[in-house]
Amino acid sequence: SASASPESGDKVTRFGPFSAQARAGNVAILRGAWNEDFLRALEAFPEGAHDDDADAAAGAFAMFHADAAALLDFYGRAARERSAAPDKETE
Repeated sequence: SASASPESGDKVTRFGPFSAQARAGNVAILRGAWNEDFLRALEAFPEGAHDDDADAAAGAFAMFHADAAALLDFYGRAARERSAAPDKETE
């Protein structure tokens, strides 16, 4: 399902985390006919005529990052709880 979330801060600041990960080689895109136009739009940001692709990429990255952070937090808590629980085999 699709959902909307309010944006905060300026577009260039929101684009920063995605841009940094892309420069580090940590972003992959599905190969398709749209790649050249998409990458050209990202490279032209923020001076380019359109910023929709950069906004979408930054927003998707932020959503993924938030979900990944929540998942890591969940597994971290589970591991701590498991290590704190008494071992039933030794009782």
